[in-house]
Amino acid sequence: MSAPSRKLPFRQPSCLTRSSRATSMTLSATQFRLGVETSPTKLHGLSHREIGDFSDCPALLIESPEPFLDRVRGISDEALLLTERDEFVMQAGAHKLLYWPIDANGWPIDTRVARHCTTVQTATEMWTKFHKDLPIVVSGLPSYTDLIKNKIGHCFRDPGQVASSLLAWE
Repeated sequence: MSAPSRKLPFRQPSCLTRSSRATSMTLSATQFRLGVETSPTKLHGLSHREIGDFSDCPALLIESPEPFLDRVRGISDEALLLTERDEFVMQAGAHKLLYWPIDANGWPIDTRVARHCTTVQTATEMWTKFHKDLPIVVSGLPSYTDLIKNKIGHCFRDPGQVASSLLAWE
């Protein structure tokens, strides 16, 4: 696969550098620690690399700490997915063997979703600040504080209270 021959309005990943770093600095100073990495240019197969390198679309990959996917963990079940509390991961964390610190609180899904929503909101704001001619506007996302305080269930409607014509069951 080769890069497109047309002239892109921006260059990947350099066009994202300022807004990504500004997002990281802003969130690290005000909400939570957030790192920034650039995926290697020769690492293909990742959607954010393929979309970003071969289209006019700015693409970001946003990840949060997820011990559920860590190599040192016990049973992968629903409880681990929701709470991210695992004795093996905690022990590995105590010995600083993880990519990201973890404590007895784990990384509950409410925290991971809150980090994602806040990162998306801040990243789009920073992108727009640096690219006024190509704004990305996102609205209606719950805040980090709201999600931590009220949990993600607060954002969902009770399916029993919604018209059945609006629901799809698998």
